[in-house]
Parts: sequence; structure tokens; C-alpha cells
Amino acid sequence: MNTSLGRSNLTAEAIDYIHAHGTGTALNDQTEADLIEQYFPHRPWVSSTKGATGHTLGASGALGVAFCLMALQWQTVPPNVGLRDPAFSLNIPLGPRTAALNHSLCLSLGFGGQNGAIVVGV
Repeated sequence: MNTSLGRSNLTAEAIDYIHAHGTGTALNDQTEADLIEQYFPHRPWVSSTKGATGHTLGASGALGVAFCLMALQWQTVPPNVGLRDPAFSLNIPLGPRTAALNHSLCLSLGFGGQNGAIVVGV
């Protein structure tokens, strides 16, 4: 995240929406939520689209970026399909939300610690 923000000449506060990896597993989701809470205290929107797409393994990062770009284009935060009771104090939409979005961060986590983050903006 530091590298992505640095290469984008942005601070964490510039991020309006985070597409979380959000696998729906307790340990991974808790770790990711803790990281987001610590790094983004301004509480940007956070969602994961795996409830709608499933976990597409190697394609999940590409799909995440596509959802970030669509969110920016349509100024709409994608919902967390299937989520009814969020376990974290993140700004998680249960349905689609219209929002002013300028910059989005996509997180993609891989087996064995191969993690990636990319910032996209309008």
C-alpha cells in the first residue's frame, strides 16, 4: 500500500474506496480489516465483491481492479453481496451506495504472502 500510494503521489486520506480481498475467512478478513482500520482512519468505503463473483483465484486481482474502475466511473460503491451483519467497524455498504469517488485502492492477497495493491483514480 505504501508503494502504491507513493507511486501515485497520494496519501491514505485520498482513498475514497477500498476493494478488499475479503475472502470471507475469519483470520484473513480480521487481519485485512485491522490493516485497513489502522492505515485508513478516515474510514473510506470498503467492500469485497467475492460474494457476487466467488473467489476466482488468479483472476480475483483483475476483477478487483475492474470493480474499482467501474465504481469510479459510476460513482457507486459496490455492495458486499450476502453480507448481513458486518463483523468489523469499517465503512461497509450492504447495498450499492452512491458516493463521490476520486481514488480507489484494490487489495489482492495471494497464497504464500504474494500481496498486491494498486491505486486507480479519475
